[in-house]
Amino acid sequence: MDQDRIEENRFINEVRHIVKKWRLGNYDGVTSTTRQLLEYWQRPDRDKRLYFCQIEAAETAIYLFEVADRKDGAWILRELKLANRDTNPLLARIAFKMATGSGKTVVMAMLIAWQASKQTCQAADDRFSDSFLIVTPGITIRDRLRVLLPNDPDNYYRKLDVVPEVLREQLTRTKIVVTNFHSFLLREKVAVGKLTKQVLGNGDHVCVHRNAR
Repeated sequence: MDQDRIEENRFINEVRHIVKKWRLGNYDGVTSTTRQLLEYWQRPDRDKRLYFCQIEAAETAIYLFEVADRKDGAWILRELKLANRDTNPLLARIAFKMATGSGKTVVMAMLIAWQASKQTCQAADDRFSDSFLIVTPGITIRDRLRVLLPNDPDNYYRKLDVVPEVLREQLTRTKIVVTNFHSFLLREKVAVGKLTKQVLGNGDHVCVHRNAR
């Protein structure tokens, strides 16, 4: 029965097909900084080889941001825009789904390195940033993701050779905050009785943001 319910995702397959075509075309349309990273991640003499799925995820993000609107992928951007409009129009989102153990944290390091390097070279381009907020589902994962902080002794940029040495200096100026989603929850400002809460908030808690000043 499970086999009967399997249905391939047409949209994802078409995106992968276009990214593959772009890859075989030697990444036409990217800047020299981006090309340097793409080639560095795929060097045949790497001691720490990256998985194909990690490379493909980074390629897809790069294609969408740098190339799609000028190549045959403009329709992908339109599809994503419509999907965001229908689900949450105040927050444009792009999601990458990867299997457990496939190295999602490494992909995050790759994308941070690419964005930060691009922002340094193209500061006026608002598609790129040197500031990143990483939100995790709990404190355990939050602590594991310290490897995304350039100043951490075990950072992936150096330990897994994600960034060439000539670009690592730029990462030290990158602003990265790793926190868990609980930081954004509303918290009670004062302890009051149930009746007081009902009178003041129609049964709701009297809350303020944890970081409110």
